[in-house]
Amino acid sequence: MKKRILTWVVLALCGVLGYWLFSAPPENAVPSRGSGRALPGDVLAAQWPAFQNGGALEGASPALPLGEMELLWERTIEGGGESSPVIAGGVVYIGGARGTLYALARKNGVPAWKYATASSFSAAPLVLGGRVFIGDEDGVFHAVSVGTGRKAWTFEAKDEIHAPANFLGDNIFFGSYDNRLYCLRAKDGHKVWAFEAEAQIYATPAVFGDTVFGGGCDRKLRALDRKTGEERWNVEMDSIVATAPTCVGDGVVIGTLGGELARFRISDGAELWRKNFKEEEFFGSAAHSEGLLVIAGKKRGAYCLDAETGEVKWTFPTRSGFDASAAVSGAGVYLAGRDGRLRVLKLATGAEVWSFTAGAGIRSSPAIAEGVLVFCDEAGTVYCLAAVP
Repeated sequence: MKKRILTWVVLALCGVLGYWLFSAPPENAVPSRGSGRALPGDVLAAQWPAFQNGGALEGASPALPLGEMELLWERTIEGGGESSPVIAGGVVYIGGARGTLYALARKNGVPAWKYATASSFSAAPLVLGGRVFIGDEDGVFHAVSVGTGRKAWTFEAKDEIHAPANFLGDNIFFGSYDNRLYCLRAKDGHKVWAFEAEAQIYATPAVFGDTVFGGGCDRKLRALDRKTGEERWNVEMDSIVATAPTCVGDGVVIGTLGGELARFRISDGAELWRKNFKEEEFFGSAAHSEGLLVIAGKKRGAYCLDAETGEVKWTFPTRSGFDASAAVSGAGVYLAGRDGRLRVLKLATGAEVWSFTAGAGIRSSPAIAEGVLVFCDEAGTVYCLAAVP
């Protein structure tokens, strides 16, 4: 009888300990006043499972309230942060510069697990079918269980992987510094095809319908058949393509390190419009909402254009510029700057309505899902900001 009572006491203590670990805020968290609980159901249910929300890479999420946000929690990861976070199933996933992939509880930042490697991560993770996928700077692409953090399989490219992966159906697409754009089968890492470009591939490919779009250091935007990897068309750009493409309607938009921004017809690559922003570099990708494109420049600021015509609607100048990609949600634009500030602008006008200052510069693109916005600064602090209803 005494043994049975002792067993129940131990079980009860374990339950309390488990609740404290995964429900109580961490020491460096700031408690939320509202944490977005009164937000509409579609906002709370929204996921961000891949860089720029995956697929067409529009970088858009259901509408957050436009205005002030509150710091829900912050958590430091080892080695600093360049990887962009993703959010899926109540968990924030992010890679660290010292080769650790983190799974953090969305509500309080408590780590559920860590997956350690001997390399480093600059790419964003991808969540698909119960696994997290991420490439490292040694050229190894990892598949990890979302539940346990254990390795499911790995695939070795021939050089570094900086490009976050994208997906469609059961296949995963990513580029490598070995000049190849890969298509792998998600369940076992089987190589479906690999397309070899003329130079390194840094950016994430966009996937739209039956076409994969990818740019690279060979200054070309390419359209590949999603099933076979065969090239359908390519267009020449003025400089290295470091941005991920963004598919908008019947066109695909791409920017370059030479300050060029252009939109091409998806079906045949015909040029729809092309702009040149002198003394600018586009490193982050464009976001799209309500017929407007927003792209952040590395040198001079952010720009909003009409997606159909390329007409510039507004500009937001800064001295420090942006490395991270823009994100949009409802009437707001969210920009993470090299000066360490996250800015919230009105999509319609570019007017700044609120900002948050991090502890270091920001290269990590924000993720917006489940009523929160998450990003990481270069010092390795992950911030989770909750929308205030």
